[in-house]
Amino acid sequence: MRTASPTGIAPLEMVHNSVYLDPAVFALEQERLFGRVWNFVCHECELPAPGDYLAREVAGSPMVIVRDSQGRLHALYNTCTHRGCQVVEEGRGHRKTLLCPYHNWNFGLDGRLLGVPGLAALEGTGFCKEAYGLRAARVESVYGLVFVCQDPAAPSLHEYLGPALVSLLARPFAHSELELMAYRRTELEVNWKTGAENARDGYHVPNVHPFFKRASVPRPYHLHGCHAVQELAVRWDAIDVELAQGMRDYPLPGLGPDDGYVAGLFPDTFILVRSNFVFIESQIPVAPELTIIEDRGYGLRGDPPSVREQRLRSWEVWAANIARDEDFPVLRRQQRGLRSRQVTRAIIARRAPAGGRALGQSNLGDDERLRAFWAHWRAYLDLEQNAAPGATLD
Repeated sequence: MRTASPTGIAPLEMVHNSVYLDPAVFALEQERLFGRVWNFVCHECELPAPGDYLAREVAGSPMVIVRDSQGRLHALYNTCTHRGCQVVEEGRGHRKTLLCPYHNWNFGLDGRLLGVPGLAALEGTGFCKEAYGLRAARVESVYGLVFVCQDPAAPSLHEYLGPALVSLLARPFAHSELELMAYRRTELEVNWKTGAENARDGYHVPNVHPFFKRASVPRPYHLHGCHAVQELAVRWDAIDVELAQGMRDYPLPGLGPDDGYVAGLFPDTFILVRSNFVFIESQIPVAPELTIIEDRGYGLRGDPPSVREQRLRSWEVWAANIARDEDFPVLRRQQRGLRSRQVTRAIIARRAPAGGRALGQSNLGDDERLRAFWAHWRAYLDLEQNAAPGATLD
């Protein structure tokens, strides 16, 4: 039963502005949410050789994902066990070993401590070299998509995603030797949840994205636990001939020219698949009002230049330019508006009109996906409302 508040809307169908602004909420999310879920970090094709690494923050902790000499991936806390110095700088690189720049403690690609300068000075202190390797988190992949989880009690990655979503991701990831063809990193002055909501919100598409309105056909969407999938098709007469030719002539294995979907992986990763490219947007929450957005575009390994050019154009038209030029400015304005002292609640109460389309089939998009997102957010944070502790939606 939906119990209405004095505003006329049920409390769980509203979101208090405090969740986008309060540092205490942000700290709680890092601990109870990002510290417990599977966080997307990259595709395996980005770490092809032993010694290749990617260093970035995960749930507030500096981490390095590295491939060892046996080809295995490791997710290591990027913090020297001696004095806490960051072992490698953020970004991509290649190392034979992981050498701390402060006192030259040297670690293997699997995190084992290999060497300590002046080791004799630690004799008699109880120091044990085997106990001071780099600390490790869990790392698993599905069809090459690499995720890290810091919670040893969390379910496996396959359990977290669920069989239906894993099956969907097989198209095209199980059939394609992908290669990173484009990467963009943007500092966005917003709370990470504005982006997470935006990707699950169909209501804004006709207003913010004129190209999508005329060229992208929304098919039914589906909820898979905490994750959401929107199926997509193309209105071919609404796109130019060159773009259409690239999508029809060079589909990724497992896809047809008209295939497409956007999968919103809880909490903050979005995988857009169109026939001839893959776009993945993931987020690194830095502060309550600062988020790093990582955008990746993938094509096939070994693409000739002419085909790569077609895939890059599709990536730009369908994904990269739209996010940068249309979504990002609106999200910045939303974040500034959330500081209001008078308008303190957002509404997520929309439903399919009575006698209209069923849930999951509304072209304009009801708020079912948003309500599902907030239900799982509350569960992870152990909160009763979509609000900071002490704030109220009654």
